[in-house]
Amino acid sequence: MGVFRRWVKSKESTKTAYWYVRYSINGKDKWESAGKVGEITKVVAEKKLQDIKRRINMGVYEYEDVNISLESLEEDYIKHVKQVKELRT
Repeated sequence: MGVFRRWVKSKESTKTAYWYVRYSINGKDKWESAGKVGEITKVVAEKKLQDIKRRINMGVYEYEDVNISLESLEEDYIKHVKQVKELRT
């Protein structure tokens, strides 16, 4: 668990730094953005991490747990490819 800075490249090829918080819940590592560097400080990002830890310990932290099977991914991809081919013809 911790706070770290990550550079994100935009479509215009400009790099922007963001603070991220990393934590573990149900044995899985998670990380999420806390905000842009300069708009928030590292101290604020650390407070956000402390709040997440507190809510995890209380059992009230909600997060989106995505379970995607290979079969559903395959079906979605095939549908997408068919739609793209229809648009191209």
